[in-house]
Order: sequence, then C-alpha cells, then structure tokens
Amino acid sequence: MTDLDDEPLAPPPVSTGEKLVLGGLGLVAFLWIAAMIGMAMSAFGERTLDPVDAIKGISMACGPLALIVAVLILWQRNSAREAQRFADVARNVRMESLALDAVLGLASRRLAEDRVAVADQADKLLLLADQTALKLREATDDIAREIAELGRRTKDLDAAAGTARVDMGVLLADLPRAEEQTRLLAETIRSTGVGAHEQAAALDAVLAGISSRAKDAEESAAGAANRLSGQLSHIGGASEIAARAIEDASQRMTASVDGVLGRATEAVERTRQGIIAQGEAIGTMIDRAQASSEAAAKQAADALERQDGLGSQMIERLQRGLANVEARFTELDETGRARTEKLGQALGTLGGHVERVMASLNDGGTAATTFINRAETLRGAINACLAELGESLPAALSELEAQAGRSRELIASAGPEAEKLNAAAREASNALDAARTALEERRAAIDTLADAIDLRLTAAHEGTTSLGDAIRDVDAESAKLADSTSPQLVDALIRVRETATQAAERAREALGTIIPRSAEALGDAGREALEKAVEGQVESQIERVRTVSQTAIEATQAAAARLEEQLARIAETSASVDQQIAEGKESVESYDRDNFSRRVALLIDSLNSTSIDVTKLLSNETSDSSWASYLKGDRGVFTRRAVRLIDNGEAREIAKHYEEEPEFREQVNRYVHDFETLLRPILSTRDGSTLAVILLSSDMGKLYVALAQAIERLRA
Repeated sequence: MTDLDDEPLAPPPVSTGEKLVLGGLGLVAFLWIAAMIGMAMSAFGERTLDPVDAIKGISMACGPLALIVAVLILWQRNSAREAQRFADVARNVRMESLALDAVLGLASRRLAEDRVAVADQADKLLLLADQTALKLREATDDIAREIAELGRRTKDLDAAAGTARVDMGVLLADLPRAEEQTRLLAETIRSTGVGAHEQAAALDAVLAGISSRAKDAEESAAGAANRLSGQLSHIGGASEIAARAIEDASQRMTASVDGVLGRATEAVERTRQGIIAQGEAIGTMIDRAQASSEAAAKQAADALERQDGLGSQMIERLQRGLANVEARFTELDETGRARTEKLGQALGTLGGHVERVMASLNDGGTAATTFINRAETLRGAINACLAELGESLPAALSELEAQAGRSRELIASAGPEAEKLNAAAREASNALDAARTALEERRAAIDTLADAIDLRLTAAHEGTTSLGDAIRDVDAESAKLADSTSPQLVDALIRVRETATQAAERAREALGTIIPRSAEALGDAGREALEKAVEGQVESQIERVRTVSQTAIEATQAAAARLEEQLARIAETSASVDQQIAEGKESVESYDRDNFSRRVALLIDSLNSTSIDVTKLLSNETSDSSWASYLKGDRGVFTRRAVRLIDNGEAREIAKHYEEEPEFREQVNRYVHDFETLLRPILSTRDGSTLAVILLSSDMGKLYVALAQAIERLRA
C-alpha cells in the first residue's frame, strides 16, 4: 500500500477566489432583497396592500434571486467540483475499508486466541484421559489383588469350615447314638447292680447256712470231744496228727481264699481304672471336640467377618472409583460446554462484526454510487465468503444474505445517478484503481478469515470427536469392570457355600463313625469289668463295685451334659454361620437382581446388533425401510428378517456357510454365545423355565434355535 493508505485524506481547503465569489453573490442577493423590501414599503406605505400587487412584487423579487442561485449552481457543477465530490466519496470508502481491516484484524486475533484455548483444552482432555486410564488400570490391579486375597481367604474359610463341619457333623450324627448307648449302659449297670445284690443276698444265705452248720458241727464236735475226752489219752498220737492235718487244711483254705480275694481286688481295681481311663478319654475327646468346634466356629466367624470387610472395602472402592469417573465426566461436560459457549460467543461476535461491516459497506454504497461495477465485484466476494462459512455459521449466512439484498436494492436505486456520473468516473480512473486494489486486498483477507474459521471448526470437531471417543471408552471400561467383577463375587460366595455344605456332610460322617465305636468300646469294657467283679463273689468288693459304678454313671452323665452343652454351642454357631451365608446369598441375589435388567438390556442390544451382520451375510440386499425402522428404535427388525430368511429355505445352506466363511462363523458363534449368556441366568431363577420358553418363542429365540440346530450345537 502507498503512503496515502497509511494516513486518512483531509478535505481540500476552499480557495480565496471561491470565497470572494460566494461572498459577492451573497452580498448581491442581500442587497437585492433589501432594495425590494424598501421599494415595497415606500410603495405600499400610503395605501392598503393589494394581494395581486404583492404577488407581482414577490415574483419580480424572486427572479433575480433565482438567477443568482442558477449562477451559483452552474459555478459549483464544474469539473473541479465533481472531482472534489468524487474525492470525498473515495475518502469515505477508504475509511470504511480501514474500519473493515480493523474488524478483520480483531476477528483474526480472537480466532487465534480461541485456537490456542482449544489446543490447551485438547491437551487437558488428553491428560485427563491418560489419568483416567491410569486410575482405571490401578483400580483393576487393586481388584485383581483383592480377588486373589479373597481366593486365599476363601481357601482358609473352606479349611476351617471343613473342620467345623466334620466335628459338628460327627457330634450331631452321634448324639442320638451316644444318648442311646449311655441309656443302655446305665440300664446295664443298674441291672448288674441288682444282680450283684441278689447274688450277695444268696451268698449271705449260703454263708449263714454254713455258719449254722459250723455251729452244729462245733456243738457235735464239743459233744464228741467230751465223749472222746476219755479216749484222748489213748489216741494222743492220732489227735496230734489230726490237728496238724486240720491246720494244714486251714492254711490251704486261707491261702486259697486270700488268692481269690486278691484276684477279685485286682480285677475290680483294673475295672475301676479302665472305667476312669475311659471317662478321661471321653472327657478329653469331648474337650478336643469342643475346642476344635469353638476354634473352627471362631475361624469361620473371623473369616466371614474378613470376607465381609473385604467385600465392603471392595464395594466402597468401586463406588469411589465410579464417583471419580462420574465427577470426571461432569467436569469434562462442564468444561466442554464452557468452551463451546465461548466458541459460540466468539462466532456470534464475529457475526456481529460482519454485520457491522456489511452495514458500513451499505452506507458506503449509498454514497459511492459511482463505483457500481466495483461494488458488484465486492458483493460477489462477500457471497463467496458466505458460501464457505455456510456450514458452520448459518445464522451469519442469513444475515449476510439479507444485507446483500438490501445492498442490491440500494445499488439498484442508485442506478440513474450512477449513469449521470459515468463521465466523472472516467476522469477518476486513478482513484478507482486504488479502490480496486484495496477491495482485492479486503477480499483476500476475507478468504483468509474463512479458511482460518474452517480450520478452527475442523479442529474443534476433531477435539469433540476425540472427547466422545474417550467418554465411550471410559463407559465401556466401567461396564466391563462391573460385568467382570460381580459374577466373580457371586461364584466365590457360591463356592464358599458349597464347600461349607460338603464339610458339614463329611463332619457328620466322621462323627457317625467315631462315637459309636467309642460307645461300644466303653460298653464292652464296663461289661467285662462287672463280670470280673461278680465272678469274685466277695462281699467286701461289692461295695467297691457299686461305688465305681456310681462314679461311672455320674461321669457318664457329666460327660453327656457337657456333650449336650457343646452340641448346643455348635448348633448355635452353625445357625449363625448358616444365617451369615444366607445373608451373603441374599445380598448377592439382590445385587444380581439389580444388575440383571441392565445386563439383559445390553445382551439384547448385542444380539440385535449381531443379527444385523447375520442378516447381511444371509442376504446381500438390505432395504432402506429396515434401516429406517432400526434407526427409529425398532432394534429387532433385522432379527425378524433373519428368521424369515431361514424359514424361507436357506437353513440348509447355513451349515455350508458356517464351515466355509470365517466371518459368518464368527458372527454365528457370537450370537449363540450372547443368547446362551442371556438364557443361563434366567434358567437359574425360580420361574426360569417359563421365562426361557417365552424367550425362545421370540424372534431372537427362533433365530438362536435355527442357528444352533444348523451348526449342530443342540445335538452336541
């Protein structure tokens, strides 16, 4: 641009000659008016004013004034005046061009600022996406560690539950047998005691008979001694021999009685020690069973508490992670909305500036009627700019079109005056060249602005697309995390319950085997001891046998009481464990019920999506009406179409397609897998059979049955 473009042009000063001419004409007009007023006053001062005379006087006075005005107009309509007027118009156009440059410069600066802001926002979004991915990875690692810890805890719980179930099952199974054996043992001891009393009474009677007979024998012996006293002297040697024989017999009899009593005492002592040992063994076994049951119950309770705590912590961590993800999504939404609003405001400001520029151009068009051809060129450039900005700025396009219409109307209305100024325009060719150069530069600036706006809009669209992809990836990761975590927890709890049940059954079997053997051994030992005690037939040992029997009965009753207490405690612990297992099962079932509807919706959507690919592979022609129905919300349209295609006779070809086409085989396997995933939890419910029949009767079920039969999955 030239130096004239750097500074605004000032209007040329009025020359002294022009001032003198204007002053002279004004003075002549004033003097003429004064003379006419004086003549009128002198002529009409002595008589009344006649309207006709007044009109004639006014017409005579206006004639010279009109001549003066005509001379002035003719003097002003010369070429110099036209050139001056054209220079004024060019100056106004240049001022409008400078204003347009300023507006475009401001728009460029704001677009540059918005570009920097969008780039910063994109960097922040990428950083946030990386941070979110890192946190999700950490959460996944934590969950994996928790699952491993849960597995170890589950194994410990299985072992503890197995021990508890073994002991508890044995005690529960052998409790009726132990009670029956104890009752039989008590009855046996009672009957044995009665028999011992009866035998003791018989022994007393025998001993009394022996005593009476001994007394009779003693009396007879005394009589015989008296009678034979006279003969003793004669048979002294014979009596000494008889005395020695009696003494020997008495010693032998005493020795035999002492041996029998010793053997009976030893037998009773052994019996008592055996009963005491059996009682101690039973007490020790009961104590061990009680201790192991209490330890197992405590371990089971601790393990359940730890599992409950771990589950609560894991759920809390999941909730915190989901809350963080939701907060991140909210922050991204708010930031993106704010940035979008700022971009919209910048575009609105740009539209306002464009409107003001168009208004200025319209005003300049009204004044610059001599530049009609160049104005048409400028209008074409502006229309081209509006066409380029039409996709992103529809409102600005409509406003610019309205302004262009008004410009065309103004230019059309200024056509006659432009024809009158054609001669003057030819003389101002230099000024027109300068104006053309300026307009071309403005057009280039507008094209550059349009390109910059397109680039910014493209970058903003790409940033929005990447943000949407990041959000969808986070949603997919969250859904995958939730879908992969909840079944593992459910399976772990189910395995814990099954393991506890198996452990209880093994415990019952073990106790059912151990306690009968112990009771039988105890009964046999008691019976053998009582038989040995009775065989001794010694009255001094009967009391000991009675004492030992009473002690054994008391010990057995005490052991039975302790056993009942331990069984009651074990029953309470088992009830508590069963209640905790039931509560855990109920919580898992409630969690499954809450997530069941969402999982079913996702699986149905996946089945409908897979049916699209199956339909494409079965039929190469897909109608536009099917796609329109699918886009309007009818997700099962392609499933129904696939069922119709199979029913129409293409079922025989499915196996061939399945064997020969990998893509078709992949889609069929995916559809069958998703449908079985949907059907499996339904069958596990209470009304699963009815729901499964309803599901198999639907279009998705018919397609599954047809595909499964075609690939011989149901036969396998």
